[in-house]
Amino acid sequence: KKERWHGRFLLSAGRRSHTRAASPPDAAAESVPEVPTKAALLRFAAPLAAVSVTGPILSTIDTAFVGRCAGTVDLAALGPACTVTDLIYLICSTVSTAAIKLYADVQGEKARQRHGATCLSVAFFIGLLASLVCVFFGSSLLQGLGATPIMMAAAQKYVIVRAMGLPLASVASAMYGLCVGQGDTKTPLLVTVGLSSTLNVVFDWVLCAVIPL
Repeated sequence: KKERWHGRFLLSAGRRSHTRAASPPDAAAESVPEVPTKAALLRFAAPLAAVSVTGPILSTIDTAFVGRCAGTVDLAALGPACTVTDLIYLICSTVSTAAIKLYADVQGEKARQRHGATCLSVAFFIGLLASLVCVFFGSSLLQGLGATPIMMAAAQKYVIVRAMGLPLASVASAMYGLCVGQGDTKTPLLVTVGLSSTLNVVFDWVLCAVIPL
């Protein structure tokens, strides 16, 4: 009896080991994600690199218009004013990082749509709050950054003008995060480089040359 039981045990163990040896390759092939190629990584990362340098380029365009159409005091006021608005916008842009992470964790199309709507509404609220901070505390922030009384008036105007666009800029940052979460980096590039740059040049020309503020 012991020999029969031992033989049956060895036979069943052999069958199980044979089944395990045959099945793992298929299961492993299904569970292991496809490794992207270097060309695919470059196509994904190149638009992100272009978007990241758009902000400094837009600020340079602002400086060029102000230096061309205004005086030296207005040009000097751009220094602390740009620092204030850029730091506040940097806080708003954290929404895009959160949107990328949360979108990747959400499963299901309806859940992702709800997640996208929530991100956009939160981003608008954060941008509105940042805009109010610029309006009511902009002068204090400018003084803390070393703005002199001579340039204070021009710096405050620039901060207020930039603050008016912070809610939309925050929403755009959240949309950027949602697009990247979907694996789409070309749409943010087209919107940022094409639309934002064009609007920036047009409004710089209108506000600096046509109706100088």
